[in-house]
Amino acid sequence: MTAPRFSIVTVNLDNHAGLAATWHSLRDQSFGDFEWIVVDAVSRDGSIDFLHALGDSRLALICEPDRSLYDGMNKGLDRARGDFLLFLNSGDRLADAEVLRRMADWPRLGETDIAYGDATEIGPQNTMIKRAMPHWMVAYSMFTHHQAIFYRRAFIASTRYDLSFRRVADWALTATLLKRGAQARHIDLMVCHFARGGVSQAPDRIEDARAEMIRLHREVLGLPTALSRLLVAAKFAVNDFRRKWPGAYDFIRSRV
Repeated sequence: MTAPRFSIVTVNLDNHAGLAATWHSLRDQSFGDFEWIVVDAVSRDGSIDFLHALGDSRLALICEPDRSLYDGMNKGLDRARGDFLLFLNSGDRLADAEVLRRMADWPRLGETDIAYGDATEIGPQNTMIKRAMPHWMVAYSMFTHHQAIFYRRAFIASTRYDLSFRRVADWALTATLLKRGAQARHIDLMVCHFARGGVSQAPDRIEDARAEMIRLHREVLGLPTALSRLLVAAKFAVNDFRRKWPGAYDFIRSRV
């Protein structure tokens, strides 16, 4: 069987409405050479029935308990057959019907291990276009949303999300790949619509994220302590500004 061009991995637990929104954005793609791997941690809200009713041969369902969101992503990675992987969890959507087509037709895709685009953050009161930062800024931050990154399966195949990182395992995995020499390139493409409030964004998890960022600097990137402290201070100063003045932050960030 010929491998598909893309593997889209979606982790779900009791988010039927979000799962349906994710599927609709995939169903509407003009480029159909993809598989949709859904890793469901035994939902009880009708998600499984919804998936079974689709009758789409591109769907591969893994339904079993998992230890975390990142554990579910690892299961999807184990199952994937596509040339490139995109992790698009329940509720996340591709930005429009041409995303996969434009990525597949991108002339530089064949020489790229990490292809990353831009994202739209959708909040309860406003929407912000969030342009990707250059990938060399990975020590400061995840340079774009995880849902806006396509990973070459041949390069990521031997790597897994480190479950000891509870908040920033996606950042740690991406930094690990770059450290190993992954060829990363930005494509001028709005890849996804992302609902604000991810695993590491909730205010009560900030200290956990801070500790994990320091650990990522030390264990993954091998940064000196002084530089790590400077980057952490800068990162969380920006986060504080965002919480106190969200409108001003959105205005500035959407133009950077």
